[in-house]
Amino acid sequence: MADFADATSSLPYDGGEAVVGGVILMELEKQNNDYESGLAEAAFYQSVANRCNADPSTCGGSKVVGLVASAPLEMGHDATIEYLTTLQAAAPNLVGIRQGLWVKDASFFYDEGFRGGLSALPAFNLPFDILVEHDQLSYTIDLATALPTVMFNLNHLGYPTITNATNWASWLDGINKLAALPNVYIKLSGLPQTYDAPGWTADDFTPYVKAALDAFGAQRMNYAGNWFVLMDEEWEGNYPDMVNAVMTVMNNLEVTDADREWIFAKCATELYHL
Repeated sequence: MADFADATSSLPYDGGEAVVGGVILMELEKQNNDYESGLAEAAFYQSVANRCNADPSTCGGSKVVGLVASAPLEMGHDATIEYLTTLQAAAPNLVGIRQGLWVKDASFFYDEGFRGGLSALPAFNLPFDILVEHDQLSYTIDLATALPTVMFNLNHLGYPTITNATNWASWLDGINKLAALPNVYIKLSGLPQTYDAPGWTADDFTPYVKAALDAFGAQRMNYAGNWFVLMDEEWEGNYPDMVNAVMTVMNNLEVTDADREWIFAKCATELYHL
């Protein structure tokens, strides 16, 4: 958290500096996505939250307002209920569940055990952060349609490959169809990764953010910085430059202050029940 505070100590916002009102800690993909590793990771994140919230000065002034943990949902409904009950006890700041499906084949999206696990989330008021590639959006549409009571948060704008314009039409079609489902939100995150190469600029991101914003509206778009993955040298990224690019996109699109408030705070507050 001290490193995060350093990385976010001089964020730009309309010529001034942004204020980090609170952070949500997000699970990292693990080689073994089992109950034990998920519980251990969540317990660690909770210990960080406890320390930061008891004395924010030890974390650069940041409070942890929530945790998004992992869960092996493919174990089915009853096993997921048992796991989430244990998880909430170990991590009271739990606000969501995430699973990286970009490494899964099509059959996983239709697996009865996985869908059963997902169906357990509404009873705990937990949305599902879903990470998929652009060519998996059709499976995601089927999944979200089949489970209308589950709230989905589509990470990284659905992972368009911005440097490959041939994917634009299929990505846009998927985004528009997902936006037609009221139980799907979209996360403005991972933009350097969606560019899939170093040398990204705000102009590269603008048409994709515009398309997603036009489809979902500001009230269903939530920002995430994707720190510290952003700092990986292959993306040539750093947090202030990325935020600068995002704010330039906001200016390019003439996004109102009211809509920016939704994107940077209110949408996440509502979706994660903060």
